[in-house]
Amino acid sequence: MRASVAGVVVVVGILVGPLVGGAWAGRLPEGVRPERYRIELAVDLEAGTFQGEETIEVQLARPADRIVLHSLALTIDEARVGRGEALAPVPVTVDDKQETIALGLAAGGGAGLPAGPARVALRFHGPLDDRLRGLYLARAEGKRFAVTQFEGTDARRAFPCFDEPAYKARFQLTAIVARGLAAISNTPVVKRALLPDGKRERVEFGETLPMSSYLVALAVGPFSSRTLVAAGAAGPTPITVWAATGREGLGDYALREAAAILPRLEAWFGIPYPYGKLDLIAAPEFQFGGMENVAAITFHPAALLVDEKVASPAARKRVTEVIAHEIAHQWFGDLVTMAWWDDVWLNESFATWMERKIVEQLHPEWRLGREAAVERRGPLAVDELPSAHPIRARMLAGGEEPESSPTIVYGKGAAVLRMIERWLGEERFQHGVRRYLTQHQFGNTVAADFFGALGTASGEPVGEVAERWISEAGHPLVSLAATCEGQRTRVTLRQERLYGDGRAAAPGAEPHRPPADRWPTPVCLRYPTGPKQAPGELCSLLRGAEATVELPAEAGCAPWVLGNAGAGGFYRVTYSEPALAVLSRVAASALQPAERVALLDDQWALVAAGKAPMKAWFDLAGALVGERDLAVLEALAGSLGEMDRALADGAEPRAGLLAMAERLFGPPLAALTMAPRAGEDDEAVRTRALAIRTLGLLGSPRVLGKAREQAQAYLTDPRSVTGALADAWIAVAATRGDAALFDRLQARLQADPAPEDRLRLIDGLARFERPELLERGLALSLSGALRTDELDRPLRVAFSTRSGHDAALAFLEKQVGALQARTSPFGMIRVVMAAGGLCGDDEARRVAAVFAAHPPARGQHAVALTLERIQVCGALR
Repeated sequence: MRASVAGVVVVVGILVGPLVGGAWAGRLPEGVRPERYRIELAVDLEAGTFQGEETIEVQLARPADRIVLHSLALTIDEARVGRGEALAPVPVTVDDKQETIALGLAAGGGAGLPAGPARVALRFHGPLDDRLRGLYLARAEGKRFAVTQFEGTDARRAFPCFDEPAYKARFQLTAIVARGLAAISNTPVVKRALLPDGKRERVEFGETLPMSSYLVALAVGPFSSRTLVAAGAAGPTPITVWAATGREGLGDYALREAAAILPRLEAWFGIPYPYGKLDLIAAPEFQFGGMENVAAITFHPAALLVDEKVASPAARKRVTEVIAHEIAHQWFGDLVTMAWWDDVWLNESFATWMERKIVEQLHPEWRLGREAAVERRGPLAVDELPSAHPIRARMLAGGEEPESSPTIVYGKGAAVLRMIERWLGEERFQHGVRRYLTQHQFGNTVAADFFGALGTASGEPVGEVAERWISEAGHPLVSLAATCEGQRTRVTLRQERLYGDGRAAAPGAEPHRPPADRWPTPVCLRYPTGPKQAPGELCSLLRGAEATVELPAEAGCAPWVLGNAGAGGFYRVTYSEPALAVLSRVAASALQPAERVALLDDQWALVAAGKAPMKAWFDLAGALVGERDLAVLEALAGSLGEMDRALADGAEPRAGLLAMAERLFGPPLAALTMAPRAGEDDEAVRTRALAIRTLGLLGSPRVLGKAREQAQAYLTDPRSVTGALADAWIAVAATRGDAALFDRLQARLQADPAPEDRLRLIDGLARFERPELLERGLALSLSGALRTDELDRPLRVAFSTRSGHDAALAFLEKQVGALQARTSPFGMIRVVMAAGGLCGDDEARRVAAVFAAHPPARGQHAVALTLERIQVCGALR
């Protein structure tokens, strides 16, 4: 599952069910295993309901007097249990708190069922959910659809089942739908027949291979499709994009990318794609970027559909990355699945890591290797908060549900895998992954199985290293000191946990255990060698609090040593003032772009934590005036944005910040010019858009003057302004815009444009500085103009802007109850985390009061992280 799709970067809770009294709610008793489901669902889109019948073939490990299944928000009309065809009615006990039903097998003094095979037959009915979970009702362009979203524990909302990932079984699904509607599931349609009423059709799908319940998929509605056949190791695989009728042509780019990605993944994994066909479904309303249902992947429309004539490079890149992520899951997550949700990180971290590996092969011109250094910024920042949780989810005390932030589960997890791959080497890492998948096909695993396969393939203590990294929150701050003795360079490394609020690392809780701030950390150093100063690299495993390594003789007395070669490690590095000054001087000429990004980001983090003076960052940034690399410019823009957020009110500080931004972004923009040129590559297009956005949002008069003109041109003819520039011009123009511009943006949104345009317009409407217009933008959340998966977006955007903070917080205080009633639980957690864009103790108290009075259903940990982010910003201010 991909957590976010576009626009504002947010943290989303991955929620897999509630805890009751400190124990997992509804964890099924052992002794009964499903082998095969036969499920028929009659979906009534107009009534917003469905009816179901199912037969489950199970195996009883021992005699049983009851069978317990998961079921939620369903009414059970009939239950029968028995062997063969001899099924007898049984009583049903519903436990809403545990989300289960119990089928009594010993009614009337009977003995129940002996060990062995049995059959469960159920009839049931339920509502189509309106909160984007289970089998839910989606709306677009006045039409209705039904779509499933079952991860983590919402299959039980569609049919009673053994809703835990370890209960793999075969599923045969049949859907009864209104005549003429499309129906899509995990397997191809094997039979379609008109029912006697002449109004409905019975659509029967083939039986699946063994899979977990959360990966079952069904989509029903006025969908149309485009198909392309991919050639791969398993033979021809038809790939089909499904979208609301009339939008299917926007899936052509996705089709081509998927057809190129699939064989590359087959080659990398060494296992042919196992599922025969692959459907990519643009769900009209969808809370995430994508969901890896077996062979029937669902997507947010903006993560699958693009208008290639005007789409921004970022939109195309996003589609490619989400597709690669979800197809990678077909092996890593679907073919081999975690045994329990505490290892969901393994699925998501790997798919996030894998998407970059494959997209780098497919699009080397995007230079994704350096972007990994930019993307680690978010995970490192969250990981530095005192309330940060480990990569591996854990059961929280006191009845609180386990929550996982994708920033950690996806971002940090992927970064740690990158670090391990760099340590082991690409070939040994790949061999370990192949070994793991081959050994556990169609089965369930724990993290130790994965680490064991990597260790066997490499001969390295992978388990020892990886276990600490996934089970401990935080990461090291590595201090580096280099000295020269007898023409040899010795490097002393020390590590401690870095906290974003500047606190000291806590000692270990047990005397026999290393402190939590000492990780077995693969540290890779870079240094110049020989007369031509060619780059050298040395990697070692830092196991304790301190270690000394000696560089090879060819390094001599190295004039500088970089502590994170290639930015491949998930740690920060601090240097002495003289050493940092030397690195600043050579950064532009001697360091790779990814290394310049990491150096900048580490220095900013040390400033924010109170461990370095602000001057140190400005000196480093000043040495990079004239920088042209997009990733480095993105890192600079990120820090300038955080400074803007933290600056005290007043014109003078912002004028100084704008002056710095002009020094950094003025030359690239001057070289590119504000207008695009024929034949430019994506790098130039994205760099221009970044410079315009950065300067314009800080108030550059020349950019503001152009923004209004370009926004009007876009609204008159969207194809007259390329997508990347449309994003920038709309954002800048809206900030200083008037009521006339607001009205034009709103009118364009009401015309239901393509997905990328739609998100661009919603974001623009939430950026206006004029209080009365910002209030109108925020009110869109409750106006009925937005879809369920969009209700949180205006608040998220407003919280991300300096001018929108106060209005967004006031709106949240007034309307939090109404928002909770309408948006999905996931959307509400996005709102919680977006409030982290505030700054200061007073704002933290107000946010705490809001969520104390209206606690999010599954988001208390998100509240804690948000309050810490606000307080850290207040300290920086």
